[in-house]
Amino acid sequence: MDAESVYAFRHALHRDAAYQLQLPGDRARLHALALGTIERLAGGEPPGATDWIPHATDAFAEDLAAHARSAKMAGKLKHYLRRAGELAERRNQFARAERFWVEHAGLSAGAERGESLRRAADAVEATGRSAAAEPILREALQAHAGAGDRRLEGLAVGTLGRILNRLGRLDEAAHCFDQALALVRDAGDRRAEGVFLANRAALHHDRRRLPESERDYLRALELLREARERDREGIVLMNLALLRLDQGRATEGRRGLEAALAIHREVGNRRSEGVALGNLASLSFADGHRDRAEREFEEALRLARETGARRSEAVTLGNLAHARAETGRPAEAARAWREALVLLREIGDRVSRAPCVEGLARLATAAGRLEEARRGFEEALALYREFGNRSGEGRSACGEALRLLAAGDAAGAREAWLRGATLVRQAGSPADIAFCLGEMRRACAASGVEPFTGDTP
Repeated sequence: MDAESVYAFRHALHRDAAYQLQLPGDRARLHALALGTIERLAGGEPPGATDWIPHATDAFAEDLAAHARSAKMAGKLKHYLRRAGELAERRNQFARAERFWVEHAGLSAGAERGESLRRAADAVEATGRSAAAEPILREALQAHAGAGDRRLEGLAVGTLGRILNRLGRLDEAAHCFDQALALVRDAGDRRAEGVFLANRAALHHDRRRLPESERDYLRALELLREARERDREGIVLMNLALLRLDQGRATEGRRGLEAALAIHREVGNRRSEGVALGNLASLSFADGHRDRAEREFEEALRLARETGARRSEAVTLGNLAHARAETGRPAEAARAWREALVLLREIGDRVSRAPCVEGLARLATAAGRLEEARRGFEEALALYREFGNRSGEGRSACGEALRLLAAGDAAGAREAWLRGATLVRQAGSPADIAFCLGEMRRACAASGVEPFTGDTP
């Protein structure tokens, strides 16, 4: 141990010993003195308004909360816990934000307690722990019961809807979004209305209700632009772009993603920047720009990991796996899909698991591991059916047709293909139609049989 470390260790011991020698009342007064001194040096106590206004004390908010706690100054403690929670959220430090909001809720009652718990649940969900966020939101709604603040109650109900959507409980989520929209409209909160319309649009997209999804996204954009919510505008633009890509509107989709990426960079939203880059990487790959796609995928993964966006990391890994499978790198693809599944199981996201399971089943088919492939397609089909994703269900049925063809069952393969192709066509996803058709043609050519159908599924 070097001399400097020895000194630092002894200094810490002396400091703690001197602190413990102070009487509790004296310690509380010293903490109050320290709090007041920091406030004066930083320009005084920050405003108590509910809207976030940056203040010089924000850099010391956690320390000020600690001094207020030791000084038994409950009002100051609540004030600085709130400031610390706000700051941690803006810095993507969601584990710290959760801790601050939970403590703040413990000092609050009624609608204020409910809102603090909602913010805590938001932070929990941002770390990818959707299942852990649900009971916190249920507690928040209990706090709102009878409190009479319809706007804050609406925010809690809508946040619960988003969590339930992540957990794959789509009917419950839809009910929450409808209820939340009624509450925030009644309260005249057009910004919150825009947010929950965007959430409902995402739910419609998951259920392959594409016209309803587009309608809600476009109205959400109007409201968020009116409210000058630039950050939210970027997120909705990105999701609307993904919807348009799913509809086969590739040019509009790319333009939308590029516009969203510019907004994310403008406002410093690195988490959403990573999501946009990951989706642009898939487009670059589809356009044949594979080196650029690899760079974009790697940057998207770096941003997801840096900001703790575990679901985004998993989705990006799944897209990267698909690209690697398409370029003849099955071992790398399998590794990426398995990493994605580990993350998705940890965070309880059942909706995003299905494409990974399906991808692994296709790899198993190509490798001749047909029983493993059968189990995989069976699981993927069950997940897609559970969430009403008819395009995904059809794609998996087409994959099962390829497995049956590899097993020598041409009649069973034809039946599975026609069933799957009908579902894909009904869902109206041009990208899935092209993917399934290409796979079928390659498999039939390799097996020496006539293609099952014509130019379209």
